[in-house]
Amino acid sequence: MNDTINTLLSRRSVREYQDKPVPTDLLDKILSCGQAAPSGMNRQACQITVLCGKRLQGLLDAVRTDALRSADAFWREAAADPDFNFFYNAPAFIIVSADPSREPLTPIEDGAVILENMMLAAASLGLASCWIHSLVMINPLREGRAYLDKLGLPLNHRIIGSMSLGYAASDLPERPPLEGNNIVKIV
Repeated sequence: MNDTINTLLSRRSVREYQDKPVPTDLLDKILSCGQAAPSGMNRQACQITVLCGKRLQGLLDAVRTDALRSADAFWREAAADPDFNFFYNAPAFIIVSADPSREPLTPIEDGAVILENMMLAAASLGLASCWIHSLVMINPLREGRAYLDKLGLPLNHRIIGSMSLGYAASDLPERPPLEGNNIVKIV
């Protein structure tokens, strides 16, 4: 099997990371793969924002504050647990957002392809990742959104999704069994 197909079939979402930073050269390669993703009409309207270290802790604190105010009991309960980390203690966190005035038709699709490119690139480089959707789901993002604006993610941007990134704390989980057949061949 070739390396690309092996990466596609072996990549897993990881929710526990080593306390070890992502090397800059690997992070740059992963970000380049995100930039290379296709976009609707080649508008390239998405922005990739990376947080590490103190900046990431600042966002975590702001998101926890927002979650405690959430109308959703799930998020309030998660935020109240001091051991819960919305980003799974990953050393790096990447947010993909889009300017809806530049791409009104396919911002979600464009952002999803960027995130998938980066997750696959990470897996091919020996790093782990997980799609994190809490920034989209916790509303309103008052504290978190204001914090991100200060860091350079404009308020007019729509957050499409985000991902944790780092070295897995343990072996990757086995692939879960596929449920049913979701492939229909019409030949």
